[in-house]
Order: sequence, then C-alpha cells, then structure tokens
Amino acid sequence: MEHLILEALNGQEDSKRELIERFHPLIIKYARTLTYMELEDAIQELSIVFLKAIDKFEVRQ
Repeated sequence: MEHLILEALNGQEDSKRELIERFHPLIIKYARTLTYMELEDAIQELSIVFLKAIDKFEVRQ
C-alpha cells in the first residue's frame, strides 16, 4: 500500500483511483452515518476529503 501512496503523492492518477477503490467500502460505511446528506453526495464528499488527505500524507523512511 505504501507504494500506492507514494505514487499518488507523485501525481499518478491510477494510484489515486486504486486507493479510492480499496477504501471505497469504508467510505460508504462512514457515508451512511452522515444522515444530513444524501448517500451519493456523502460518498462523493468523503472521496474528495480522502484524496486531499492523501496529498497531505507524509511517508517516513
């Protein structure tokens, strides 16, 4: 998974898509708890937040 994160940090869109796919079940699970939003809107918003979090991720070696 670390290699996907590193690739995503370097702007590789395929790696970002792969990370979204891997975490999609978790994103959906959390989106269902956001009762003030439509489910599809919540999934989209959480996916955006997830991508922004990847951009801020620091990999220490």
